[in-house]
Amino acid sequence: TCNVSSKIKIAKPRVFIPVFPGTNCEYDLTKAFEDAGAIVNTSVFKNGDALPPPPPPPSPDAYVAFNYKNGGKEQGLIVYERYLKNTNEIDKRFNSIYNDDISSVTITVYKKAPDGMLDGVEKYLKDKIKYDVEYIVKRE
Repeated sequence: TCNVSSKIKIAKPRVFIPVFPGTNCEYDLTKAFEDAGAIVNTSVFKNGDALPPPPPPPSPDAYVAFNYKNGGKEQGLIVYERYLKNTNEIDKRFNSIYNDDISSVTITVYKKAPDGMLDGVEKYLKDKIKYDVEYIVKRE
């Protein structure tokens, strides 16, 4: 036999194989990659290892649509009960869409909205809009 070595070094690829409960192909994969010259690392993932998904965002309690006299595009606010307790968030959005051209305001209060939601929204809007507008109330 002849021992010949090359001065050229070839990097060995590194392969990660995740192992999940109920699977058994990791043995065949490991052998195949090692036979091809790769360095193989496996890790077992058990049920519960992964982080749970985040909770879904809360559903809005109400939606307020502003209609404009000049026919401008309808603008809207999504309202959560917490916005009425601390108005900083709703103030930012309201101030970004408000102008003195509002002809009507449609307030849609959703079924699961807490008691007093409609009154709170109306009070907030009447404090902000200092002229007569038509208020339309819907319940869904």
